[in-house]
Amino acid sequence: MSSVNLNFYAESLHFRTEVRVALPEYPGQRDPGVPRKQAFNPAVKFPVVYLLHGFTGDYSDWCGMLPIENYASKYGLALVMPHGYNTWYLNISEMMQMETFIAEELPAAMEAMLPISSQPEQRFIAGLSMGGTGAMRIAWKYPERYRAAASMSGLPDSTLPLGEPRDRASYEALVAGSIEDCFASAASHDRRENDIQAIAMSAVESGKKLPPLLFQYGRQDPRFEIQFPAFQSFAEKHNLPVRFFF
Repeated sequence: MSSVNLNFYAESLHFRTEVRVALPEYPGQRDPGVPRKQAFNPAVKFPVVYLLHGFTGDYSDWCGMLPIENYASKYGLALVMPHGYNTWYLNISEMMQMETFIAEELPAAMEAMLPISSQPEQRFIAGLSMGGTGAMRIAWKYPERYRAAASMSGLPDSTLPLGEPRDRASYEALVAGSIEDCFASAASHDRRENDIQAIAMSAVESGKKLPPLLFQYGRQDPRFEIQFPAFQSFAEKHNLPVRFFF
């Protein structure tokens, strides 16, 4: 397994940004009998998962909370972990086009700099909480670019209440304010245009094939009863390619 920290200028963001990448080992990399040029064959391109972190986090969350490099090695995947900057992965201004960065500029940069496949059938996107919201929204807004997507505790409907704040009232208020600000700034005429339901229906009506989505939600999450059943009913009603876990 190899890990890479990249810092590069992103035109979509108008500043330099950090990305961490975990790469699996090349076939024969540990074999002393394999010539070096063969062990590190430049023709090898790894399937890739773009991992989007949650609200108030950053790209390092994946490495600090999970043995993420082990997963890269075990499954032969490149794992790309960008910084989302509390944007909900939206184009919230001309100066912060995070959706464009994730969907277009980041893959182009990674495929040019690293041994990462440019084939849509080998490109996946997943995320946690804010990142889960971004992952499923981007995957279904650009369905031709992704093989599949996964969302862990993502919000399929940003217009619904977030649930009872419990003992984290200040944090929940921060989340609610961030959602309101980002989605309102990103919408050209209706903030619902960036919710997964609207994106899904637009794709279905235009005849686009949506990539499969794994949607996970914990029952103890204060948003579960508000978000999960409603999205499950919506997906089943329209026969969308979603697999649910809770």
